[in-house]
Amino acid sequence: MDFGYSLPVAVVRYFGRKDNLDHITEGLQVRIGDSSSWKQNTVCAQSFVQDTLTRVTVVNCVGTGRYLFIVAPNAQNAWLAICEVEVLPRGPISVTEWVGTVGRDFSLTIPGMALSSGDRVRLVNPDLECGTEQALHMHHDVVPRTSPNGPPDSGSTSKLESWSNIRVLKLGFYKVCWCSGTSDCAMGLDFNYVAGFVVVTGELRTLVGNGDNPPSGTSDNLALPTDMGSSKIGNKAAGMAVADEGATVFFSEPHRVCQVFLLGAVVQTVVGSLVGRLCPSCGDGSLGTSAYLMNPRGLVVCEGKLLIADSGNNRIRSYDRVSGIITTMVGNGARGYTGDGGNPLSASLDEPSGLLVIGSEVCG
Repeated sequence: MDFGYSLPVAVVRYFGRKDNLDHITEGLQVRIGDSSSWKQNTVCAQSFVQDTLTRVTVVNCVGTGRYLFIVAPNAQNAWLAICEVEVLPRGPISVTEWVGTVGRDFSLTIPGMALSSGDRVRLVNPDLECGTEQALHMHHDVVPRTSPNGPPDSGSTSKLESWSNIRVLKLGFYKVCWCSGTSDCAMGLDFNYVAGFVVVTGELRTLVGNGDNPPSGTSDNLALPTDMGSSKIGNKAAGMAVADEGATVFFSEPHRVCQVFLLGAVVQTVVGSLVGRLCPSCGDGSLGTSAYLMNPRGLVVCEGKLLIADSGNNRIRSYDRVSGIITTMVGNGARGYTGDGGNPLSASLDEPSGLLVIGSEVCG
């Protein structure tokens, strides 16, 4: 096919002849480029295996060129019987970046021709090919209740459509597959148009604290407003750990460790209090809020436990997230460097500050 000029292409549909079934049905290639020699052009789709070409075959062919070829390069003395070829051009494939939209609603807009209320889109893995069975299903990181499974917004036009209230839970690069509305959009094959790409990014935000020291008498447990950065808590936070796929954040202050539930906007003390004390074993075997910490620093989550580098008390302590009980894992409270090869509870540490877990068996 010679378009007469270079054309951006998205989808190719070809129809086999019904009056002659004695033709090649596999090993086909679609090539596009600006050379009149098919071998010099880029392969945009290949290796299709069909029982028959009498039905419509739809393939993605994202490329640009003046010439489009459908060839069977490995066949000899065989017929390639095609009745009709339909090429769907595309607008510029866009990469749209929504900064700071991870976990927040955003809108997706695509351009096109003669768009209708029957059109649908899917946000899928970028490695997934539009027009395949898998293209019917939204990426698992797209929240189902907000994903654009339905028709476009009522304010859309015939050449521009939008879907709002889309929410993606993780940073990443997503492909947009589009069903043009000429079918019922009930199969992945219907979503055969690559409409664009979406980059969902995060942003730098304050989770807890407004920069002021907590005033005297501040409660250890606070229900925070939507903007948690407005709360007067936080004092020289030294360590942080993330759990529950990012939904829970732990941070350490001079005398306590706090837990932040991001989905519920609540922060609470789980170990220690606003009062510090040099008491290495105080609280062991009891609830974490009855323990005394002194300058806790490094934190790490290991299975159901939060490990704490209780620097001032020269110990590594373990907080059970289920029972709320705190115990000592390493250190006897004395400052020093002894204990290699012996019982961890008999070792001397010198203000431990960093933690790293390799293998979950160490959390027991």
